[in-house]
Amino acid sequence: MNGAVIDVDRPGRGEQFAVTRGVAGAAVVSGELDASNAETLVQRLLAQGAGVPTLTVDLRPVTFLDCAAVGALAIVASTRRALWRRTVLLVSTGSSADRVLSLAEAARFVDGLLRFDPVPVAVAG
Repeated sequence: MNGAVIDVDRPGRGEQFAVTRGVAGAAVVSGELDASNAETLVQRLLAQGAGVPTLTVDLRPVTFLDCAAVGALAIVASTRRALWRRTVLLVSTGSSADRVLSLAEAARFVDGLLRFDPVPVAVAG
């Protein structure tokens, strides 16, 4: 079910974020994550990770992430850890999500925080 939108709020339809199923079942989160949608984020990620030994959450498309969203990610990780399940976060090196998660010491509450260099965009010319 690659690229299929799971029952979530979609950017551009009055809501701020979306969660899609990406490569190898990763939860690809895009848009803005803040206090207004942190609870929904927890619900969606726990639902997508149900029964999966390792939930990979790809935050590279996220455009904004605040402390409430960090708290939501911590809740997801701790809930899964209590069930002997792992949570791994993916971010783009130097992105706002990377900076916020670094300040929050996210590596202490998730099972992995993986940084990737941003993919360069070809400019037609």
